[in-house]
Amino acid sequence: MDEATLFDRKISVQQVLRKMWVRYSKSLNDWGGFKILHGWGIVINSKSVIGENFTIVSGTVIGATKTGQPVIGNNVSVGAHALLLGGIVIGDNVDIGAGAIVTHDIPTNGVVYSDASSIRRIKEIK
Repeated sequence: MDEATLFDRKISVQQVLRKMWVRYSKSLNDWGGFKILHGWGIVINSKSVIGENFTIVSGTVIGATKTGQPVIGNNVSVGAHALLLGGIVIGDNVDIGAGAIVTHDIPTNGVVYSDASSIRRIKEIK
């Protein structure tokens, strides 16, 4: 199926993800505001919970460990090649930078970058 055909007809998120070679949850619904930028190599654990207005970029893994699987809030943006691993909770309005390795909870309005997965700052919402 070519790109024109892919977007000229009404299709599900699952069909788009399959065309982009994205591994995803079988229970995935049509999330509101779900965006994939350069979607190659994305893995989303089948039991992860993801809120609305979620943006993800290529090479990102949202994976489970023995501690559980990620729960991600609304309005979250995840940069390329980030790893979100285990039973973590990502709050609303969070930005996760490219290459971040997130293994701890991130509070609402948090900004995380680098491989240290430490919270670098809290965004001011005006």
